Amino acid sequence: MICKDKFVPAMTSLWEKLGNCPSEDLREVWGQICQTFNEQAEAADNKWRVLQPATGTGKSQGLALYSALHKHDPSFGILIVVRLIEQADEMARTINKLADVEMARARHSDSVLSADEMAETQVLVVTHKAYELSLDAYTQGCTDRFSSFLAYAGSFDGRRQLVVIDESLDVVKHYQVDLDFLSQAIGQIPSAIKHDPRFSGKVEHLKALEAALEVNAKSTDTATRGMNSVAPDLPEGFDLSDLRKECRKYPWDRVMHGRESTAERSKTANRIDKTLEAAEMTLNQWSYYSKAGERHTVNTSSLVLPDEARGAVVMDATASQNLLYRLFADKVIIQPVLFARRYGKVTLHVAKVKGIGKTAMTKRADKRLERLRADLVERISPDSLVCIVTHKIVEAKLAAFEMPFKVMRGHWGALDGKNNYQYCDTFVCVGLPFRDRITSSNVYCAIKGPQSDAWLQATEKRADGIHTDIRTDIEDGQLAADVIQAMNRIQIRRVVDEHGNCETSHCYIVLGDDKRGDRLLDSIKKAMPGIRVVGMAARVG
Repeated sequence: MICKDKFVPAMTSLWEKLGNCPSEDLREVWGQICQTFNEQAEAADNKWRVLQPATGTGKSQGLALYSALHKHDPSFGILIVVRLIEQADEMARTINKLADVEMARARHSDSVLSADEMAETQVLVVTHKAYELSLDAYTQGCTDRFSSFLAYAGSFDGRRQLVVIDESLDVVKHYQVDLDFLSQAIGQIPSAIKHDPRFSGKVEHLKALEAALEVNAKSTDTATRGMNSVAPDLPEGFDLSDLRKECRKYPWDRVMHGRESTAERSKTANRIDKTLEAAEMTLNQWSYYSKAGERHTVNTSSLVLPDEARGAVVMDATASQNLLYRLFADKVIIQPVLFARRYGKVTLHVAKVKGIGKTAMTKRADKRLERLRADLVERISPDSLVCIVTHKIVEAKLAAFEMPFKVMRGHWGALDGKNNYQYCDTFVCVGLPFRDRITSSNVYCAIKGPQSDAWLQATEKRADGIHTDIRTDIEDGQLAADVIQAMNRIQIRRVVDEHGNCETSHCYIVLGDDKRGDRLLDSIKKAMPGIRVVGMAARVG
C-alpha cells in the first residue's frame, strides 16, 4: 500500500507536469482517494467503498499513479475496471509510463490474455462489460472468469488485494418478455425441435406463458401486477438451457435467407435466445405483468452482485444522484463529497416545454430540430465547438441540419467515460433520457425483493425511508446522473486554475415544464456549485 504522505506530493507533481494547477482542495481529494484504496485493500468486510470526486479532479490519473507506485511492492495485485476498450488500453499505458516498467496489461476482445497471463500481471485492466458478465456468470454458478480476474500469482494468498471500478457498474440485469416477440420466437422454433421429447414439454411451458399474456392483452384490466395474480397456474422452476443451446446451433441463415451468413445466423439466434432467456427467468422467479403503450410484457430482474463477491472501490462522480448505492445500505460505504471544483464560469441556459422524452422528441423531431437550429444560430458564436446530445434515433436526423459552428454529435447511452468532447465550449441537450417505470421497478425489486401489487400500482405505497415514492426518486436520480455526466463531457471537465474553475462554457437544456424538471435543475445546481442559471425562451415547442 502507498502512504498518503507519499501519494499526495507525487500526485501534485504529476498534476503540474500535465499542465494543471494543484490546490489544497485537490490535495484533500487525492488524500481521500489514497486512503480509501488503502482501507479497501486491508478490509475483510467485502463491502464496496464509493468515492465521488468531481470530474476534472484527476481520479483516473490518481488511480494510475497509485498503481504505478506499487512497482516496488510486486506482491500487491490490482484489478482495474473501466468502461471502454480504449480506456483500458490507455490506463495500462499510463501506468506503465509512470512506473517506467511494464506492470499493467489490458485484457479485452482485442487483447486476449490466458488465465496464466492474467495471473502473472500485477495490474490487470478489464472493461465494465467483461466484469459484469463475469459477475453474472458467477451468480449462475460459473466462477471461472470472475476468479481468473482476481487471481494474482505474485501475492501470498493468490488473490489481488484491490479492485477499483471507474464509474458505476450495471449491477442489475433486466429481463423482459414481450408478447409479440415471444409469439414470434415460438413460431420460429423448428418443428423438429418442438416435437423432440427433450424439448416438447418446455415449448409447452412457453406456450402457457404466451397464453397468459394473450389473456391480459384482451383484458380491460391493464394494471401492473405480479404474475402470480395474473396467471397463478403458470409452471415454475424449469431449465431452458438445452433448448436454447439447440436453437443457437440451428442454421437460421440458410433456412430463413437461403444463404450462408454468419452475421444473419448470429443475429437471429441472439434475438430468439434473448427471448427464451427472459422467459426462463420470468418463470423461475418473481415477475410482474406491465402494459407499455401497445406492448404487453412480463418483467423480472436479478442482482449480478453476489454477497460473497469481493468488494471494490467505485469511483463515481455522480454517486450522490444515484440511489442504487443507498439501496444497498449495509453493503456500501459512501465517502463524503469533497468539493474541489468551481463552476462559476459555466452558464446553464434553461427553457421549459412539454414533451421532451424519447417518444415526443422522435415524433416531433423534424419540426423541433428546425426550430432549434434557428434558435441556436442566434445564441451561439460561429467559432464555437458545440457538443449536441440527443436520442440515438434523433441523432441521425440532426446530421442533416447544417450549422454555422462546428458540431460534435452524441447520443444517450454512449457518452459515459468518453473524452471526445473535452474541447467543446458549448453543450446542447436535445431531449432527456428518461427511464421507464419498468426499469426503476426492476432496480428496486432486484435489491429489495419482489413487491406487492399495491406497490406496483400506487404511489403512496412506495415510501422508503425519506423517500415518499422511491421509484420516482430512482428515476430522477438516474436522469440527473446522466445529464450531469453529459454536461461534464465538454471542457467543463478541464481545470484551468487553482480554484477549480474551467474555461467559460455554455450549456443549453430544455427541461420539462413540471416538478420533475424543477428537481432535475436542483440536482444540477447541487452537483455543480456556483453554476450560473439563466432562463431561455427557446422556440422548440
